Amino acid sequence: LDSLELLRDTRRIAAWYAMRGYPGTSAVAGTVPTGPRTVEVRFRVREAPPVLIDTVRITGLPARLIDQPRLIATLRGGPLDDSLIVATLDSVQQLLRAEGYARARPPTRSVSLDTVARRARVTLEFRPGALIRVGTIDVAMTANDSTKPALGDDEVRELLRFRPGDVYSSRAVGSSQQLLY
Repeated sequence: LDSLELLRDTRRIAAWYAMRGYPGTSAVAGTVPTGPRTVEVRFRVREAPPVLIDTVRITGLPARLIDQPRLIATLRGGPLDDSLIVATLDSVQQLLRAEGYARARPPTRSVSLDTVARRARVTLEFRPGALIRVGTIDVAMTANDSTKPALGDDEVRELLRFRPGDVYSSRAVGSSQQLLY
C-alpha cells in the first residue's frame, strides 16, 4: 500500500467535490487490516455545504436559437458545478456552429463568489459573430485515371443538403459528405 498515493487520493476526492460545487469538503483515508498482507481502505468524507448558483446572466446569444430562460433555470439553484458549466458552454457553442455561426468564438464565463453566503453569480458570454450563409457552390472534380468523373456536377449538387443562400449548417455539410462518400 502506497501511503503517499493514499494521501493523494484524499486530495483528489476533495478536489472532485470542490469542482462539483462543494469546496471545503475534506476526506480522510483509513485502513483496516484484513489479512497478513491485505488491508481495507476506507475514506471518510465530510461534505461541505454547496456553493449555490443564485444568478445566471447570459450575453451574446441570438434569442431565437436557445431557450435562455430554460437554460438559466437549469443552472440556477444548483451547485456551482464546473463540469456542468463547461458542458453547457460546449453544447451551446456546438449549436451555434451548427446553426450558421461558423465563426463563433469560444465562450467565456465569469463567476463571482460570496464565500460567506456560499452563493455564486455566473455570467456566460457568447460571441457568435455574423450569421454565415452559403454562397456560390462550385464543383470541381477530376477522376483518378484522367477519364470522366463518375458523377456529374448536377449529381453532386443533388446530393448536397444545402443550397446557395441557405444558412450555413455544419450538420448539413457533414450529411452531404456522408452522401458523397
